[in-house]
Amino acid sequence: MSCRNWFRVGPPPPPEYDARLGTLTWENEQDAWCGSLDGLKFTLVHDRQSHPPEELKAWAFQVLQDREWLDRSLAEAVRNAPSRYERYRDEMAALRYDELGFAIQRKGRLIFATLEPGGVGRFWRLEFWNGVRRDIGFDS
Repeated sequence: MSCRNWFRVGPPPPPEYDARLGTLTWENEQDAWCGSLDGLKFTLVHDRQSHPPEELKAWAFQVLQDREWLDRSLAEAVRNAPSRYERYRDEMAALRYDELGFAIQRKGRLIFATLEPGGVGRFWRLEFWNGVRRDIGFDS
C-alpha cells in the first residue's frame, strides 16, 4: 500500500461495472482498480478518490484485446534479452503474463507487466512506455 493511503478515512469505493472491461474493484494492496479480461488480470492505477477515467479504461481495453501484440512483444523481449540473462534462457522461455498494470503519467503511458512463473527469488517484469517495449528484467 502506498503511503498516500495511510491517512485516508472511509471505506474503499464500491465496485464499478464497465461494459468492455467487466467488474472493476478497488484494491488497497494494489493501490489500483483491478479486473480480469479473458483470463488476463489487470490493474488501472488511478487516484482512489474517483473512478478510473474513460481514457485509461479505453486504452487498457485496446491493449488487452490485442493478445497477438502482447504475445509477440513478450517473445521478442525474451529473444532479445540482455546477455546477462543468458543463464535464465530456459526459465524465460516459459514466461507468460500474470498481470498488466496500466497508468497514464506525466511522462506518458506506462504498462508494467508482471510475468510468471519466475524462478526461486526472481520476479520477472516487462515494461512498455508509450507503446515501446523496454528490456525484460527481474527483481529479487
